[in-house]
Amino acid sequence: MGRDWRFIDLGDLPPLSTQVVYHAVAEAVDKGRSPNTIIFCCPNSPFVCLGYHQELEMEIDVEYCRLRGLPVVRRILGGGAVYLDNDQLFYQVVACKFDPDVPSSVQGAFRKYLEAPVKTYNDIGIPASYRPVNDVEVDGRKISGSGATEVGSSLILTGNMIFNFNFDVAAQSQEASGP
Repeated sequence: MGRDWRFIDLGDLPPLSTQVVYHAVAEAVDKGRSPNTIIFCCPNSPFVCLGYHQELEMEIDVEYCRLRGLPVVRRILGGGAVYLDNDQLFYQVVACKFDPDVPSSVQGAFRKYLEAPVKTYNDIGIPASYRPVNDVEVDGRKISGSGATEVGSSLILTGNMIFNFNFDVAAQSQEASGP
């Protein structure tokens, strides 16, 4: 039998806080100070989030973001640059990777923990499915991605449910401004 789980709904948070919270919880889970945790939150304003390994100037139009007041936040997870706003609900799963109920591989974690978002989309009439390694898709087209990393003995998996999407701002903010 695995550890107990807790659920925290943090509501609307500043952009940086939406990324810091799962890292802080992962540190606490790693030290045995927190149970496995599922977190829900939404950014209270738009921002651009950069993957851990990306080069800022190669991925983001920094000047466009500055002129429009879009903060750029680097996350501790890999993946690509994304535009995020308050039309998205973030879910963050933080678990001890030694818990017997937690999958032993990142791919297994994606498979297990993306079941809930897929079911939620299906329950509201959107025919979503899981596409390995880490996407949720409808009719072969990605509608949501997710990311994962480890912090000590903690596994972190993050993703989002998108309710509406500003394609124009997302496309403009991610056009690299330099060579």
